[in-house]
Amino acid sequence: MWRLGTRPCTFPGGNKGFLPFEKSWQASKTDPIVSYRNATLWQTIDTLRHPLLIEATHSEDATELFRIVYEALEIPAGEEEPLMNLLAWKEEDKWIAALFPRARHRPRCYFAEGDEKLLVSPASVDMGGVFITPLEKDFEKITPEQIATILSEVCLGEEAFRALKQRIKENV
Repeated sequence: MWRLGTRPCTFPGGNKGFLPFEKSWQASKTDPIVSYRNATLWQTIDTLRHPLLIEATHSEDATELFRIVYEALEIPAGEEEPLMNLLAWKEEDKWIAALFPRARHRPRCYFAEGDEKLLVSPASVDMGGVFITPLEKDFEKITPEQIATILSEVCLGEEAFRALKQRIKENV
């Protein structure tokens, strides 16, 4: 359990190298958004999930840049905190954090009825490229197009992402 402000946060752990995003993050970063001491926040070419990448040589700088991003995230109506998923790891002498800002907690198909229903609620592993369904029947029927739709529903859209980047720049 970790605390950000007054809210406790739970972070599940996993094995490094399991997620496709860990292998592709270098190729997906494009323009730096801001820098804070020895940390840089990067934009990515991934326009479906809009991950933000923190790359730092000191963990304290990565932590502070994360706080800046966290404070720039909007809190959706009915929520107590911003919605996001986070992947973090150390690679040689760098700390890497991939933040996936969210617009919604669950996609429409989660609440659908009948054949349209998919029991899917993307978490960090899903954002990292390994989509998990708790039910075998959903695993058997889910398509790449449905995954793209799910991600487009739960992740920030282009306009919201652009506004987030502007708020981050104003807070550094």
